[in-house]
Amino acid sequence: MNRNVDVLEWFSDEQLPDVYTAPAIISGGRSLLREFVSLVGRSRDGGNILIVAPFVGKDVVSEILSFPRFLHRCFKVRALTGSIDADCMLEEQLKGYNWESLEIAFTKQLHAKIYAFVDEAGGGACLIGSHNFSEAAVVKNDEAGVLFVSNGNDFTWPIVDAWSKRANEMFWGSRRVAALESRTGWRQEIKQRKAG
Repeated sequence: MNRNVDVLEWFSDEQLPDVYTAPAIISGGRSLLREFVSLVGRSRDGGNILIVAPFVGKDVVSEILSFPRFLHRCFKVRALTGSIDADCMLEEQLKGYNWESLEIAFTKQLHAKIYAFVDEAGGGACLIGSHNFSEAAVVKNDEAGVLFVSNGNDFTWPIVDAWSKRANEMFWGSRRVAALESRTGWRQEIKQRKAG
């Protein structure tokens, strides 16, 4: 197992320069969410993306510029949000892409923010921090987090793997929404509540 690791601190709003290789541990601010998405987007083999964030911004996908360049058909996405409103907002932003699969659920008790990626070729990355999946987390808020990057055969891998498993456990322990019809019904209920 490789014990050499790049350890970086990056609190700049600028994109992280290409100065590290896996394994890496990067402490930083709001730019880490963009960096996480960029790492996932560079995967040629696809894999599993897990998003755990209570709040979702209405324009987050447009703020993360690397997002549209993904090979979407290679990725399975599982997301957990903190409300049906956030659930529906995330679905609206992600459903237009040709994912291998897309599953979204919510739980009202959610406060954690976890972004994990497990590459089909081995390795992956996880971001643990204060970042909601929102445009504010990418461009305006003071955020803090730690990004772990692994090649699958190093000491950061157990960290990436553990957080990926935790995100899956949280998803499966939540109120899952399998049928699109249920989501449509909930959307209508939300509209009625807001109108009334």
